[in-house]
Amino acid sequence: MALMALGFFVAVPVAYADDEPSLGVSSTTLEERREHREEEREEREERREDRREDRQQNLEDRREDRQEKLTNELGGRIQNHITRFVRILGAAIERVEKFITRVDARADELDTQGKNTAPARAHLVTAEAELALAEAALVEIQADLTAGLATTTPPTRDELKSLFADTKETLNEAKEHIREAFKAVREAVEALKELVEPDDSEDDD
Repeated sequence: MALMALGFFVAVPVAYADDEPSLGVSSTTLEERREHREEEREEREERREDRREDRQQNLEDRREDRQEKLTNELGGRIQNHITRFVRILGAAIERVEKFITRVDARADELDTQGKNTAPARAHLVTAEAELALAEAALVEIQADLTAGLATTTPPTRDELKSLFADTKETLNEAKEHIREAFKAVREAVEALKELVEPDDSEDDD
């Protein structure tokens, strides 16, 4: 009887042990949760990386837009500057040409008086040759400006600076030719003045 009672008490804990409720978390479930958390972490990292890349791309786009705007503004300023000087030099050429026409007409009058106007006319020929060189320089400037700006891809700042340096040099060459032409016309005028001024010998008489 005592043995039966002992067996009963020994069996009860065993039964209770077998019937002990589970915590409801298996090793498989824990692994799935870990994998899920890892996937979420990776997704968050990917989203952060995408946002960083988007910000970087936006910064680069804005920088490129600003650079393009500045380059276009520089190109516009260069074009306006050169065009203005070409217009000024063109007007100067026209003034010298009118000056040549008046002096040439005066030489014709003196020819009818039997005066030797050959030296004066030689100066006028020099003036006309210098003006022709100046006009050629202006045509070259316009061609270079058109070729430099009318491209399929916008020119860089360095290319624009190089274009400005080249055209500035040609502008200076045109100015020098105009200056030489005006000098030659003045020499022609002086030569004609000598033909109409009384000789010192006539004043002594």
